[in-house]
Amino acid sequence: ADQVGKGGRDARRLTIKDLARIFNRAKWVREFRAGILPHLRRIAREAGGEVFDDLGADGSYDPARPPVVNALRAQAQRFAVKVNETTWNALKDSLADAIEGGETPKEMADRVREVMGNRIRSSGETIARTETHMAYQNTSLEAAQQTGLDLVKVWQSARDERVRDSHRDAHGQEVAIDKDFRVGGARGPMPGNMGSAGQDIN
Repeated sequence: ADQVGKGGRDARRLTIKDLARIFNRAKWVREFRAGILPHLRRIAREAGGEVFDDLGADGSYDPARPPVVNALRAQAQRFAVKVNETTWNALKDSLADAIEGGETPKEMADRVREVMGNRIRSSGETIARTETHMAYQNTSLEAAQQTGLDLVKVWQSARDERVRDSHRDAHGQEVAIDKDFRVGGARGPMPGNMGSAGQDIN
């Protein structure tokens, strides 16, 4: 916002290409990825430890195994790219309108602040809940496999008014630990990782 607001009369001649240089999306992605990864690792350590404790398994969960490390890195990258892509599209659309309307640099900077603020307010909690849940579920499954025990997975629903109908309907569905659940037309290894936004988000 500051860079746009200080642009003086030149800001009125900005193009989308100029905006792409000001809003360095590659840098944003790196910063978001670096910011979320420690949180995902902490969640993974806690979730993995809980699985071993709950099952009374010998040994302990190893968060340094390649499947765990790779899954967390992939989740952090996907999160960083998706959040920044959505934010960039909102900024681009808003500032394109500002450029077309001949708005002042201050008005354009206000648009940047508004888009960023709205983005955080409207989706911050949903994003945090979704990403935390995904990390917890992924790690729990990996930890269960690390125990070496002969296990099955059972879909558990809170079955309250906030639960999707498809998730409530799946309550009690049992599959082998290496098989997929079938829920609401989607298939996946665990809640939060069904490969369908309609089944995974929030």
